[in-house]
Amino acid sequence: MLYLTLKGETRRRVILVGATVLLFLTIRLATPLFSGEVLPAAGRTGAVDRVAVSGRVIALTFNIAWGSETFERVLDELDRASVTATFFAAGPWVEGHPDLLRRAISAGHDVGSLGHRQIDLTSADRGTVQEELETAVQAMERVTDERPELLRPPGGYCDPTVTGVAMEMGMTTVLSALDAQDWANPGADEIVERVVNNVKPGDIVEFHADDSSRQLADALGALISELHREDYRLVPVSRLLGGD
Repeated sequence: MLYLTLKGETRRRVILVGATVLLFLTIRLATPLFSGEVLPAAGRTGAVDRVAVSGRVIALTFNIAWGSETFERVLDELDRASVTATFFAAGPWVEGHPDLLRRAISAGHDVGSLGHRQIDLTSADRGTVQEELETAVQAMERVTDERPELLRPPGGYCDPTVTGVAMEMGMTTVLSALDAQDWANPGADEIVERVVNNVKPGDIVEFHADDSSRQLADALGALISELHREDYRLVPVSRLLGGD
């Protein structure tokens, strides 16, 4: 009788522990790995350069306006590391490299617009801003059958007119909290050190996948390894902003 009593008590404890574990997992899976307030870029109404997050999460972003060699090598490095990122592509580049754009999308990367002509849109009137952005959007739509939801203005130049027009077109204006300055070709080690030493959780980090950025691909593998060693989770911008 004592044996049966102990057995019943043990069963009840097992059930209780199991239910507790199940409840914890349910809550954990239903809770975002990161969530927080989107922080507007300083002085740039309507733009975002980082997100207040609860974990060590950042987004790697790459601008592309000309060339293909660096872009392809960057894709290779990201694939090798199983990391998804965000590419901002200029309209003429999209028109000239549709297969590369589709490859990035197939690999799970975000693709946003870098505008059309690489000009300072803050010096243009509203009509020109609308024309430039719509021309770029249409170029991407012809290749992907979808309109981009993210915009990085050429050169990062934006003001309320630029962000307002982008918003009317269904796009979020994305700047960066940290520029890797790979465009200056300071050396692969310097690129790695600049990012690792300065990045903070929630940051949007900017790179340049143009062929003039000759050292980026050489730095990227080591950079990703260092960021992972620092327990950073690398995600596309849409994920950082709370999308799918």
